[in-house]
Amino acid sequence: MPSTSSFIVILGIARNCLIGFFSSYEKNPAEDLKWSALMIAVQACVPEHRAEKVREETKQEADGIWTKIFSLAFGKLLGNTLTLTFAWAVHTFLT
Repeated sequence: MPSTSSFIVILGIARNCLIGFFSSYEKNPAEDLKWSALMIAVQACVPEHRAEKVREETKQEADGIWTKIFSLAFGKLLGNTLTLTFAWAVHTFLT
């Protein structure tokens, strides 16, 4: 007699195994503080004649942040959708 698993149980297993394993990134406030302090120190070391060039390049990097944010959000959405699909398929066809 096969055991029946609820969709929520299968979803939880799939979520923890697939998505949780590959996306173990956790935001660490101490790391952000270290990077902020480092950037202040680096900016203080830039010679005056090169400061404008550094500001321009930094601005170009900052302008590209929305593309990075969108790709991260899209990746998260795609990952969650694939997890739901996988859990649904396991629940429907294997239980």
